[in-house]
This record gives sequence, structure tokens and C-alpha cells, in this order.
Amino acid sequence: HVGDKVIGQSAALMRYAAKISKFEGRPLYPTDDALLALQVDEFVDYVSEMFAPLGASFKIQDQAEKEAFRAKAVSEGGDIHKWLSYVDSLLGKSKSGFAVGDHLT
Repeated sequence: HVGDKVIGQSAALMRYAAKISKFEGRPLYPTDDALLALQVDEFVDYVSEMFAPLGASFKIQDQAEKEAFRAKAVSEGGDIHKWLSYVDSLLGKSKSGFAVGDHLT
């Protein structure tokens, strides 16, 4: 709930919380720079999509099969490994050490 409104999307709630929160006096979500906000959303979406294959593994009942599925996903060429490599390359290009911008967002 936000006030008397029921919000059913976790990503929307996360962005809302970031917009009303500050760290060291700066907003966690850019409210005055649409391009920077787009880049934050892009990075968050990459991370969310990266973990989708992991979510599928929770449906697997057999423990050995579940572990094999997860091991494949994080191995070179696996879905999660591909996403982690991409995110790592984005972070490697950062001059500030942050995924987006020059401070925590």
C-alpha cells in the first residue's frame, strides 16, 4: 500500500521508494534528469531479467536436477552467466564506479 492505494507491481514500488528516498542528501532515483532515469531503469531491468532463469529453478522438485539447472545457468554460456558478463562490462566502463551516474542511484 501507498497511502490508501494498493500497488501490485514490485518494480513500480521500488522506483517509488527510490524517488522519495535520499542517500547523503541526494535522491536515489533521478527525478530531474529523464535520460539518467532511463539509464537507471535499464540497469535495474537488466538485473531483473538476469535472475528470471533462477526463478524457473524453484519449480524443479528434484534437488540434483535443480542444482544441475542452476550450475548450467551460471556456467560460461549459461543464461545467468551471459547477463552477469554483460552487467560486468557495463560496470567496467564506468568512470565513477557506479552503474549509472556519479553517485548511488
